[in-house]
Amino acid sequence: IFFAGGDQAAFEAVRPVLDVLGRAVYYFGESGSGHVVKLAHQMMMSCYFVTIAEAFAYVEKMGIDGRRFFEAIEHGGPASGILSGVGRSSARVISGETRPDDTHYPPTFAKDLSYALQESFRHNIYMPAAANAEEVFKQALGMEVEGGSPLLKLLAFWRAINRSEKES
Repeated sequence: IFFAGGDQAAFEAVRPVLDVLGRAVYYFGESGSGHVVKLAHQMMMSCYFVTIAEAFAYVEKMGIDGRRFFEAIEHGGPASGILSGVGRSSARVISGETRPDDTHYPPTFAKDLSYALQESFRHNIYMPAAANAEEVFKQALGMEVEGGSPLLKLLAFWRAINRSEKES
């Protein structure tokens, strides 16, 4: 997906190339507006990843099998393309069946959240969910975890901070 901003004539001139490269192309107006939309998109994704991992860690800590939990919620209120697509592979990762190798996303989410928060401070916009997600991503990035998917990093973070004294 491309989120674009800038001179509309210039955008229209390159649009045929963008249409070939991406599944969807959106123009938002003046220069910088595409970047704003991309950061808002990343904020939503990041918060969702943090919440999904937190929920999986919660049910796991409470003795519930993560795969069964996923089966139960996949078509409920939290249903989404992210939960279905990422959730299926994450349920396998959480259960130890597979290991992800996607190292791109966690640092990208942390970077994009940082940029969005810098802009929010400049424009006096209150964004506590994004601030929380940024903090969680920063801490999770410091975890020694094989693979690099956002959910595995975040799940390792939640598991580590929720370890009971008996488990230590």
